[in-house]
Amino acid sequence: MASPTSRTVHIGQFRLTRLQVVNWGTFCGYKNFPIDERGVLLTGPSGSGKSSLLDAHSLVLLPTYEQRFNASADLTARGVKQNSRNVAAYVRGAWSETNDEHNQAKVRYLRGGVPTWSAVAATYEDGTGLVTTGAVVKWFAGVDNDGSKLNTLHLVQDGHFDLTELTAWADRKFDTAWLRRTLTAPKYLRTQESYLAELGKRIGLDHAGAALALLGKAKAMKNVGDLNLFIRDHMLDHPDTFDVAQRMVDLFVPLNEAYETARRAAQQEKVLSPVPGNWNVYQRSRQDRDVADSLRGSPLDRYLRHLHLIALRAELDRLLVGVARLEGLVESQKKHRDTAHEQWFQLEGRLRQHSQNLLVLEEQRKLQLIEAERAEERFQALRGPDRPARAADTAGRSRVQPAARPPAGTGGRGGTGGERPAAASARGDRRAGRGQEAPRGAGDGAVPPALG
Repeated sequence: MASPTSRTVHIGQFRLTRLQVVNWGTFCGYKNFPIDERGVLLTGPSGSGKSSLLDAHSLVLLPTYEQRFNASADLTARGVKQNSRNVAAYVRGAWSETNDEHNQAKVRYLRGGVPTWSAVAATYEDGTGLVTTGAVVKWFAGVDNDGSKLNTLHLVQDGHFDLTELTAWADRKFDTAWLRRTLTAPKYLRTQESYLAELGKRIGLDHAGAALALLGKAKAMKNVGDLNLFIRDHMLDHPDTFDVAQRMVDLFVPLNEAYETARRAAQQEKVLSPVPGNWNVYQRSRQDRDVADSLRGSPLDRYLRHLHLIALRAELDRLLVGVARLEGLVESQKKHRDTAHEQWFQLEGRLRQHSQNLLVLEEQRKLQLIEAERAEERFQALRGPDRPARAADTAGRSRVQPAARPPAGTGGRGGTGGERPAAASARGDRRAGRGQEAPRGAGDGAVPPALG
């Protein structure tokens, strides 16, 4: 720890000389970090706690809206993972985040599920013997992990203050009333605003809001955002044109109010101008309604009945005309029906007559076929068995089925039984030579010349 006599640079300027943490992030228990007057360089692998110490100092020195915890883990300057750590995570000691079987994020804590506390203290010296320590204490009285359940205690003390003095308070289940009675040297502040005002007044930062904002940005350079905005807000002097613009805005306000008043009056005039004309229409409508009310009752009923009678008469005349037209149509259809019946009866008689004629002709045709068959047999018998029968005659006889012949060997008309096969053969040869002449002759009832 630096002593008043060892300070060699920037005498009279308050500088950070000591940083203490208790249960902060992955730092379990009490840790004390002396800070050299020439500055300090924090080195170590990823996850060793470098950003955690910078965040601890931000908790003590900066307001909440300027605290940018664990900015080294951010993806972008103001991106998705901005403020990926918070005070509650540091108090619980969050060290791992995994997904459970339902693909839900699950954070693992070093000090989870039990009441726990954390504390950060920063000591500042000016090299002339003035020493001031500011401390912030956070604790969970239950098993909650929500930052809204965090309790906070701010204190400022002249000289050095060791956080180990709070161990007894934590063992007494965070009895703040006992702490105030026991440790009387620190000044206890109720709010962060009053704490920062008291600490800033002691170390010369009571009018350094822009400088503190720049410090918060510098401690989290990956969270700078737009470089132009960063330079304009934290490095450039406030331009006079901003004041001129503000005065112009202040002068514009009454003018704008006057314009808005005139605009509202014009809208009111536009809305209200039709009111007189509408009022006259309303009065005329009331008079018309009174007249209509006076006509209601017996006069109106008689008038309506008269209109109904006129409409019924017109409808009745129209129906009578339609009935007459349909009656004429019915008579015409009856005449047409009678004519059709008469024609049907005539055609039915002619059909019966022609059917009888056809039956007579069919009987005659059969008789002619039988006669032709017999004439053919006689003709073959006269020609003798020397000439073979023609195939065409045989085919013709197969198409014409004459009356049943006597059995072979019994004899018959036109020759003996032994002559029948030869005659049949001769007839077949003759018909093959003549083609279809024999059937036509048979159908006409003709007799062969030899038998004439």
